Amino acid sequence: MRLVAKIKCFIFSFLVLLSFNSFADLQAELELNLEPAREILEETGTVFYIDNGLLNISVDMQEILKSIPNLQKANIINPDITQTNINLNRVEIAEFIALFNAGLIIMKAYESSIVDKLNTHVYLVIPDDYGNKKKHLAFSFKFDRKIYEKINWSSFSPENLPKVALSFKEYLTYSADE
Repeated sequence: MRLVAKIKCFIFSFLVLLSFNSFADLQAELELNLEPAREILEETGTVFYIDNGLLNISVDMQEILKSIPNLQKANIINPDITQTNINLNRVEIAEFIALFNAGLIIMKAYESSIVDKLNTHVYLVIPDDYGNKKKHLAFSFKFDRKIYEKINWSSFSPENLPKVALSFKEYLTYSADE
């Protein structure tokens, strides 16, 4: 595991505390099927589509940051996180929420349909150095039904998605020149 990834795991363990232990707990709490999940994800700046085995997920960092007070009220994100911590870790928080949402979307997609293989691309929409919104590939991976069936979704943690997904690749650079 890259040092950067280890540091991010530590930061997220310290900064972001999910009030539920697994995707299944979230599902039970919200009684989701794919369409209500889509509404909740959109409220937190996440939109997605699945087409012919391609899953594209876009997360608008500014929308995620706006939703943090609501996520804190719902105990999804640690209520003790200060605005300073949020400002210093904006991209990392958006990446974590994108990773969590990717896992939720995958779980619901396989549960709700006959999807066999997914090639997944997760994008962060981040203002560039000039204030213009730019879409950046944050990470990509492949997922199939065999992996889905191996996972115990009632205790699966989103931090493990990079470990279990096939060909997981993280893209670490976000700049105005991309």
